Amino acid sequence: MTGIWKSSFLKDRHELTVRFLAAEEAIIYLLAYSVLHRATLPRPWQLILKCLITNQPIDWATLYERVKEYRLRVPVVMVLLIW
Repeated sequence: MTGIWKSSFLKDRHELTVRFLAAEEAIIYLLAYSVLHRATLPRPWQLILKCLITNQPIDWATLYERVKEYRLRVPVVMVLLIW
């Protein structure tokens, strides 16, 4: 998943420049990390995902292509079934 940062962007926040993941990449990261390292989707992460999905424009086609590219279809489906 080294390519996860390829669509990241910089923003200035409180006199700091911060690199953010694109919403699609952040969703993939949270889902994949949850299932691969925790085998569950913790409640705070559920809230983060809900905020991302409801407040950010999501390119679902890009999200799906990235999941296939990173070979994470099974982990993503698993965590969505748990959720």
